[in-house]
Amino acid sequence: MSIWDNSASQLLSTFIKAKNVDEATLNKLKPIISKRQEIANIDREIGNLKKQQRELDQRANQTRQNLEALKKDKAAGKLRARLSKRLDGFTKDGDKLGRRVVELTSQRLERKIEIDELVDGLSFQAK
Repeated sequence: MSIWDNSASQLLSTFIKAKNVDEATLNKLKPIISKRQEIANIDREIGNLKKQQRELDQRANQTRQNLEALKKDKAAGKLRARLSKRLDGFTKDGDKLGRRVVELTSQRLERKIEIDELVDGLSFQAK
């Protein structure tokens, strides 16, 4: 089993609650579990942000189609301007979401490296 398996976090949490685990081992496992939970939270946030990005992309594509449909209509100048402004807003929001995803991905990698360093050479001892 790997620390990255879905069941590993639950197994480690159960393991630290066992009565026959020495204090030194518990002290080694707690930061691993904590960082693993941080990664799970980061993964959830990334998933939510990517969902928002997809929704913004759909709205931006619909707005582009509407702008294209209004391209030849001379009387729709105000509507085109409003749709263009809306499209700019979607683009800015999408860029902001993209930057946050990159930032979170970097944080996730940092936590993963920290866990790998903590796990390296880890062994369990029963009391």
